[in-house]
Amino acid sequence: MMSHTVEIPMKLITLNEYIGKNRCNVYVANKYKQDTEAEIGLYVRKLPKIINPVKVHITWVEENKRRDPDNIVAVGKKLILDSLIKNNIIKNDGHKNIKGFVDDFEFAEETKIILRLIEVLEDG
Repeated sequence: MMSHTVEIPMKLITLNEYIGKNRCNVYVANKYKQDTEAEIGLYVRKLPKIINPVKVHITWVEENKRRDPDNIVAVGKKLILDSLIKNNIIKNDGHKNIKGFVDDFEFAEETKIILRLIEVLEDG
C-alpha cells in the first residue's frame, strides 16, 4: 500500500463563510474557489500522479477550537479534491477513485492541512 503526503500551509474558508460569499455574489465565490484551488495546487503538484483509487486522510491543524469541525471540512475537501484533479494527481473524485475519507484534528500555533493519499489496490 503506497501512501503520499503533502503539507498545505493554508487556512481554508469554512462552509458558512463560503455560503455567505455565494449569497453575496456567485462570481466572487467562484473567483475565491478558483484562486484557492490554484494556491492549493502549488503544494499538491509535489505529489506523483496516482492511478489507483485512494483513501483520503486529512489532518486539519487549527490554531484553536473556535471553528466547528464540520464547517472546516465541508468546503475544504471539495477545494482540495478539485485541485488534485486540476493538477492531474487523481483522475476523478467519484466513487471509482475515492474509497473513503478520514478527518483528524490537531491544534498548533500555525494552521495547516496535512493531506495523505493512500492508494488502494483493486481486487480482481
